[in-house]
Amino acid sequence: MRHDEDCHSENTLRGCTVDLFRPGDATGIAHLFRSIYGEHYPHKTVYEPEALIRACEEGSYFPVVARNGQDEVVEYTTFYRTAPFEGVYECGQGLVAERFRRQGISSRLLRHAVDVLGRRPDMQEVFGEASCAQLALQKAAASLGYKESALALDAIPPSVVISKENAAFPEEKVGNGIASLLMFRCLRQESQRIYLPSVYASRLRSICSWLDRNRHFTVAREGWPSGFSTRADSSWFPRSHRTWITVSTIGDDLHHRLGVLEREGWNQGARTIHVRLSLGSPWIGRAVDLLRSRGFFLGGLLPRWFDRDGLLLQKVRDEPDFGAIQLYSARAMELLSWIEADWRATTRLRPAI
Repeated sequence: MRHDEDCHSENTLRGCTVDLFRPGDATGIAHLFRSIYGEHYPHKTVYEPEALIRACEEGSYFPVVARNGQDEVVEYTTFYRTAPFEGVYECGQGLVAERFRRQGISSRLLRHAVDVLGRRPDMQEVFGEASCAQLALQKAAASLGYKESALALDAIPPSVVISKENAAFPEEKVGNGIASLLMFRCLRQESQRIYLPSVYASRLRSICSWLDRNRHFTVAREGWPSGFSTRADSSWFPRSHRTWITVSTIGDDLHHRLGVLEREGWNQGARTIHVRLSLGSPWIGRAVDLLRSRGFFLGGLLPRWFDRDGLLLQKVRDEPDFGAIQLYSARAMELLSWIEADWRATTRLRPAI
């Protein structure tokens, strides 16, 4: 990753310097993660200095760190690509050394990251997943201009323990997973036309208005595309017991392809399956009808996920504990009410798992 003079700046707070990643930080980052997680953190790049440096040089990672007076890395977070469109970056993997917690460094680090990295033309949307087990992350994200767009059920393992003595991700999973609120911040406004499935048209219009996105809406077409094959793949996350299915092209064989990927997910032990589809497809309406007939229900909007906006649908093995979901804003609470209503509506359609 290049550090141009105009985007490489520093902030000092409580004896710590907040700064963009430098190659010399890589070993310190590995040490920080080992001191908290041992060898159990699932994203292994943080343990491998050369791999982390290479990811930064390739532009798939943009870390930000806080260093103490001895130039040791005491806090880390990064923006990294997780969407098909390379202009979308997730903010995550945040970690702070125990003795530096609750000192206000984290909020300064995140604000500095967005202010500096937001000048990069290749970074157009950033988002994060805020836990719904408490409100702190949601409030922090809102203060930085992130806005609610989707709610993923059972997205986070409930029994994550962070201490020197315990593995961060234990094998035993107790109860349902924790929901996460997906919050996006637009760095580069992009006008686009999206197709609205009729069953979610009013909901998606509302979310777009919350996000203040410049969108033109068209009603999705009836019928299936002819001569197109479905392009879809899946990712399995064993620690959180969830499967992500990404449908990049909707074809007339969607029913078969989706069935294969869904069965694979349940057979691997998934507790939840999330499906992402492009709202740039004229046939999104028929695809939504198909998924709802299989028990999938609303998750929300994913801005610029395919460059065109994406739609999140989800399906859970166990009955959701909607009352346990903690939300900070009225918009997030409204989104939850839509999701619960759609879950109830699709329950009668859902085949046995």
